[in-house]
Amino acid sequence: MIPALLKGFLERTFTRGFAYLERNSREKRKLLAGKSARLIQTSGMPALMYRFRYSAHGMKALRDLLGFCGIGPVRASCFGMIEAADDARRKRWLDEMKILGSKGR
Repeated sequence: MIPALLKGFLERTFTRGFAYLERNSREKRKLLAGKSARLIQTSGMPALMYRFRYSAHGMKALRDLLGFCGIGPVRASCFGMIEAADDARRKRWLDEMKILGSKGR
């Protein structure tokens, strides 16, 4: 599930006129086309279990919202077992995110 603060932020930000235009039920214009996104999901369970057993439903919901507004591609990174990770592993994850962010991937 999406945390309440993030859900509230998205509801107030991705509004008609900013993220999309809807002239009628069949005609929609995606105003954020040409943008891309990277989703970062953390979890207390193993990342593979979250993705495959639980179908990564939170990431799917965000992908759908971003796609509705024209954002794409939407890439995702999932990090699991956060509580069990030591500082060295957390640093590697952060370094990986810095590299992905600097490359725009």
